[in-house]
Amino acid sequence: AHPAPTRSPTFSSIQSQIFAPKCVRCHGAGANAGLDLRAATGFANLVNAASTETALLRVAPGDPENSYLIHKLEGRSGIVGSQMPKDGPFLSAEQIDVVRSWLTAGAADNNGTIATPVALQFVDGIYVEGDDDPESFTRAELVSLAAAGRFVGTITGRLGINVDVDNPQPALWSLGPIQQQRGLQEFPTLSGFDTTMVISARHVREGANLVVDGRRVLGDVRCQDGRLPNCVDETIVVKPTLPAVPGMHFLQIQNPNGLFSNDYIFFTEVGHPPPSFLAELAALFPARRPSTQVMVSGPVWRRDSLPQSRRRSRLSCSALESTSPLVTTSSSPPPTGPNSRRTPS
Repeated sequence: AHPAPTRSPTFSSIQSQIFAPKCVRCHGAGANAGLDLRAATGFANLVNAASTETALLRVAPGDPENSYLIHKLEGRSGIVGSQMPKDGPFLSAEQIDVVRSWLTAGAADNNGTIATPVALQFVDGIYVEGDDDPESFTRAELVSLAAAGRFVGTITGRLGINVDVDNPQPALWSLGPIQQQRGLQEFPTLSGFDTTMVISARHVREGANLVVDGRRVLGDVRCQDGRLPNCVDETIVVKPTLPAVPGMHFLQIQNPNGLFSNDYIFFTEVGHPPPSFLAELAALFPARRPSTQVMVSGPVWRRDSLPQSRRRSRLSCSALESTSPLVTTSSSPPPTGPNSRRTPS
C-alpha cells in the first residue's frame, strides 16, 4: 500500500510523506541535478525554480501540465533520464494526484501563501518587471524579501551583444610572447604600496571591467604604450582594487557587453586597506616627519575594531607603535615594484 497525504495537502505534508521517504536519498544533501528536497530547502528548490534538464519550471503554480515535477513522477516521454524516484518503486496514481492537486491550487507554502510568478530584468542597476505597469526592486529589497521567505528567484545570465566574430574573447598571459615556450611563468605579487601589474593581453577593449575572484571590482586597465585594443607589444597595465585577504587570486577582464577573459593568477602580500583609512592614518603623523611611511601589515583588520581612544586624530606616533601590532612606522622607502612568484606553466 502507498500512503498518501490528505486530499488538501500542504507542502509540509507532501514533503514529509512523499519526498522524505521516496526522494531525499538522492535529492538531499547530495542535491542530484541541483535539487534538494529536504524540508528546509525543498519549497525554494521547486516552486518557480527552473529545471536543469528542460525549459519547464520544476513547479509552475496552478499549471501541473507544465510542471516538470509531474512529468518526472509520471515518466512521460520527453523527460531527461528516467522516471522518478530513480529505480522505483514509483509513486502510485493516488500519490501523484495529491501532488497535482497541490500544484493546481497554486503550490502554496506551509503558511498558505501562493507564489506569484514574476519575470524581472536587470536594467541600469535595478530589477524591473517586464509588463505594462512594471514594478522595480533594488538588490537590497530582493535580498530582504528572500530573507523574509517572500521571494524565491532563479537568476539566469545572458550573453551581451558584443560576442560575435568581431569581438573575440580577451586573453591574458604572463609578460612575453605568447607563441614561445618559456618554461616557468612569473606571476605578479601586489601589495598595498604597489597595486599595479604589467602583463600581456590581447583583444582588451576600452571600458573593460575588472573581475577578481569572480566579483567585479573597481580599477583601471590601459596599454603600457598605445591605445586599447591595439597595445604596443600586447602589453597592458592593470590596477585592480585588491582583495582584503592575502594569498593567490584570479583576475579576469570582461569587455563591455562582451566576453570574459581566461583567469590570470596573481598574489597579494597584505590586505589592501580602504583609501579613507590610509588617509586618516597619514593625518595622525605630523608634517615635520615627511620621511615616515605608514605600513598596514595585518592581512585582515577592521577600523571599528580599534578602541575609540586609538581613533582620535591627536594620537601620537609613539602610542600607535607601542599599542598596535597592526600599524608600524618606518623611515625606509616603500617597495618600488612587484615581487614575482614562479609557477610551472
